[in-house]
Amino acid sequence: MPVGVREALRVPLRAFEAKQRKEIFRRLRYVMQFDKLGADFSRSEACLQPICDAVAKEREEKAPDWFTVYRWWLVWSKAGRDPRALKRHDDRKGNRDAKLEDFKITAIRDAIDETWLARRRPSIGTAQAAANATIAKHLGGHEAVQQLIRDGKPSLVSYKTVREHCRKMGRQVRLYRRHGRDATRQEISPVGAGPKVCLPFERVEADFKYLRLFVIDDASGLPLGTPYVMAVVDCYSGAIAGFDISFDPPGRTSTARALKHTVGFKDLSGLPKDEDGQPIVRNSWPINGVPF
Repeated sequence: MPVGVREALRVPLRAFEAKQRKEIFRRLRYVMQFDKLGADFSRSEACLQPICDAVAKEREEKAPDWFTVYRWWLVWSKAGRDPRALKRHDDRKGNRDAKLEDFKITAIRDAIDETWLARRRPSIGTAQAAANATIAKHLGGHEAVQQLIRDGKPSLVSYKTVREHCRKMGRQVRLYRRHGRDATRQEISPVGAGPKVCLPFERVEADFKYLRLFVIDDASGLPLGTPYVMAVVDCYSGAIAGFDISFDPPGRTSTARALKHTVGFKDLSGLPKDEDGQPIVRNSWPINGVPF
């Protein structure tokens, strides 16, 4: 547990200040709603943010971010669901005073929402100019701003400040507003048909798997290890064109053996036979050649 949480758990709840207790019970409302979802609830914005919005609407306050509440829930559950684990630790932080006045923050957010998130995808500098225009209007115009600058009182916001606010925007919201619905879907959850093929062996694809079995030497009884299998699949027919089973991890050696098995003829005469002397594999494997 973090140091601040461990210290809070040593103090009786009634020993906290009234403001701290009020914040503890406020956070407790949110984490208890998360806890009602069960141990295997979905850790996603689509599942958790509506819960935060519903609790905030009931309490008539601004809804916290779902990931913030999820971090509260993690600490609270690890501490045995003790409310004292939800205590704020502002006293352990450094200088957290607001660097900007409220009207400047509002101007930056409005500039981002109305300018930077537009479909024409303007630059951050354009959003900075829009924010500074709003700030100058609030301060009384261009001349008043120039006088404040001459007096050594910076009044406008910098490019870096606006850029930091832009970076705080959610990736999904940024993509949807600046690039559109289709681009957002392709970026967030890309699903496609894959490369189009028209002929066998026009394209093959390979992948490997760590087999969940442990090989023992029949003669000596010594353990040999867990093998890997690499399979090469023909994209047109879906047939296995070749494979390699070995104890070598995926790399050049196993890939070369799998490709060699794909290109060469498959001689099945050396495979085991059943009790009647018939080959276990009775069909041929007429797949070979160099893929395009």
